[in-house]
Amino acid sequence: MATRRPAVPRTPATKRTAPPAAAEVPVAAPPSPEPASSPSAKPTRRPRASKGPKTPLRTPVPTDDTPVPARAFSGRIVALVVVLVAITIMLAPTVRVFLDQRAEISSLQADIAAKQAEQGSLKDSISRWQDPNYVKQQARDRINMVMPGETSYWVFGQGGGVTAGTGGSSPVTPDSGGDKPWAQGFWDSLTRAATE
Repeated sequence: MATRRPAVPRTPATKRTAPPAAAEVPVAAPPSPEPASSPSAKPTRRPRASKGPKTPLRTPVPTDDTPVPARAFSGRIVALVVVLVAITIMLAPTVRVFLDQRAEISSLQADIAAKQAEQGSLKDSISRWQDPNYVKQQARDRINMVMPGETSYWVFGQGGGVTAGTGGSSPVTPDSGGDKPWAQGFWDSLTRAATE
């Protein structure tokens, strides 16, 4: 049986040192199993280890006050880096899809705002077309219609500008001869435009 060392009271001044190598207790080799030659042979039990204090397998602590350098890489740091890289790889496509969808949502919101503005202008146009006076004015301006009993005149000035009267179905020109070929009419209009 191993002998116990007497307890030494510890004070802050005393430092813990590694136990000397001579104080280690030799461990007996386990007994070799004997072949069971007889059927009534009892199995032998191994002796139990003592429950006394065990000497841990530690590296000796230096007795001087020089600091011990820390290890540069530990297994925990490497595992943490591997986990962070794996999380980044798994989340990268999700983040990319999220950003693409946010861009698509913002473009769709801008499109919706433009369509709502266009819808507002179309509603204003519809409300104007409900007014009979607006319809009459547009008929006079766009398709030269006149009210029953009115006469439409077209006046051509010396400067080549056309001044419309109350409107008419077709402008009347002084030299609208139908017997000229189209090429001659085109050439005449070009020379007239160049000289005026």
